[in-house]
Amino acid sequence: MPLLRVVVGSTIAVDLAFADETGSPVGATGVTIQARSPSGILQSLSITATGPGTWRANCTANEPGEWYLRAACTGPLAQAVEARALVEPSNVLSPS
Repeated sequence: MPLLRVVVGSTIAVDLAFADETGSPVGATGVTIQARSPSGILQSLSITATGPGTWRANCTANEPGEWYLRAACTGPLAQAVEARALVEPSNVLSPS
């Protein structure tokens, strides 16, 4: 699972690209992107199609700790990929 390191308050951009075996963009159905915060809150992120076979969602990392992200689709073949982000406290800004 890839690890991304960011500072609390950052936006984590989740970009997806679906392609066929030749590398050509392919449409996907049932696309979902979810994030689980360090405190265990699971949220479904709003997704936007950005082009043929591509999607984007943004997650505001408002809590320090390990965040887990999951992107999935139901078709043409059901697939899922997960990643994690380490959100570190700011060394400059004080917590509010």
